[in-house]
Amino acid sequence: MSAKILRVILDQIRDMAPETADLCDQAELLASPYMRPCEVLASAQLFTPMEHRMVNLLFSKIGRVVNRGAIMDGMFFDRAEPQPKVIDIYAYRVRPKLARMGYAMTTIPHVGYCVSAAGIGAASF
Repeated sequence: MSAKILRVILDQIRDMAPETADLCDQAELLASPYMRPCEVLASAQLFTPMEHRMVNLLFSKIGRVVNRGAIMDGMFFDRAEPQPKVIDIYAYRVRPKLARMGYAMTTIPHVGYCVSAAGIGAASF
């Protein structure tokens, strides 16, 4: 099953049963082509549901900068939008967890964040 079809199915499930949103987020992360199986197993215990959303967004554009607006939209699409600084708090929590998995999270001030394999920097933008 392609990731696109899975995403459509998970979106339909979220719409029909909002209480399953966290489970759908985890399923979407598990299906991510950017995660190796050992990382998926480790990530299940590492990330909270909202951290999963952030990680999924960052891995969807691995090696490229994801701007703050896209992160806000992707993380809080089903909730009232919080203060923009909340992204920095989630980044603070996610960064060491990604480092344990062999990924580096780079902050691009006033722009957004980028995740890459450890030792490889963010792509120029």
